[in-house]
Amino acid sequence: MSDRVEEIINEVLKSEGGYQNDEADSRGNTNSAGVRVGTNFGISAPVWEKVIGRPPTVADMQGITKDQAREVYRRHYSSEVVNKYGLQEDNPIYPQVVDMYVNHSPPAVTSMLQRVYGATADGHTGPKTRAAIAAGGDRNNALVDERKKYYESLMQRDPKLEKYRNGWMDRAEGFRPAGQVFGLDLNAAP
Repeated sequence: MSDRVEEIINEVLKSEGGYQNDEADSRGNTNSAGVRVGTNFGISAPVWEKVIGRPPTVADMQGITKDQAREVYRRHYSSEVVNKYGLQEDNPIYPQVVDMYVNHSPPAVTSMLQRVYGATADGHTGPKTRAAIAAGGDRNNALVDERKKYYESLMQRDPKLEKYRNGWMDRAEGFRPAGQVFGLDLNAAP
């Protein structure tokens, strides 16, 4: 992995923090045996289950180290962004899509990308989605906006998630270049 990918991984780790098993956040906290075991560094119970080859326990999830998390980010998130969407690390949206892959489900990421790039938003990646992304250019700010809409929809469906609002919105906005809001360059001459 390149230095750029390592920098992205370090930033994602800062956003994710460590272990959590918050009852309000049901997303990714349950293993295949139906046991609530939590997440750690943004690694869901289903993903960790793939890594260790069995349903993880609470102790398994709590025991994930930063180095293990980095390896999961490389193998299961960063490489998936390349393989699934054809995005290379020099693409302007690559860092945000890696962060999204850690923070959201893969179908949600795909649907957001499809909406931003004008493909049919079905959550399934295929040649039309990859082609739309490849031809669509840098739509980083539109992706920030789409992400915020997604967070809003989560909170509307489950008001208990409202407590994550500020962190989620700050996380998404962190990918908007300084001086740009909703796709408008505030530094450009009128």
